[in-house]
Amino acid sequence: MFETIKAYGWLIKIVAILAIVGAVIGSFVWFVHHERELGRIDGRAEVQKLWNEDKITRAAAEKKAMADRLADNAKQEAAQVETNQLLKKGYANEQAADRAIAAKSGRMLYNKAGICGDRPAASQEASSPSGSPAETPATGILPEPYAGNIDALMLEADLVVASCRAAQTFITGNGLAP
Repeated sequence: MFETIKAYGWLIKIVAILAIVGAVIGSFVWFVHHERELGRIDGRAEVQKLWNEDKITRAAAEKKAMADRLADNAKQEAAQVETNQLLKKGYANEQAADRAIAAKSGRMLYNKAGICGDRPAASQEASSPSGSPAETPATGILPEPYAGNIDALMLEADLVVASCRAAQTFITGNGLAP
């Protein structure tokens, strides 16, 4: 009998080693399965809990940031509307003043001797009792089509200047330029 054991001793050793290895592997598999069921190895429950808390925190922060941005936008929009109203009012006042001056000026005079005449410049502007320029022997009243065109160009130039002033005020008022 011992001879049989001696002959198959290597086989018995291999079977014993395999049984021990199988027991160790079985124990490890049971331990891992048990721990996974409890959620300790993966930390699934804890990770999910942290994930959910982070999602809630982020959503609240994003909602607050959005509300803050909307409030800031509303404040800026109100300030912009007020600034635009002031600019429009100033622009309208300047245009009205330019139009009033253009309507009040009356007819234009010209030098009969030509642009480079011999008369001094001070004598060109005689005025009538009504306050508008009056014709003198050295000056003539500019015909209405020419005077109207010149007046229109002067008014247009004044309006362009008023527009540029309004744009400049807008740009500096909104911090777009120093």
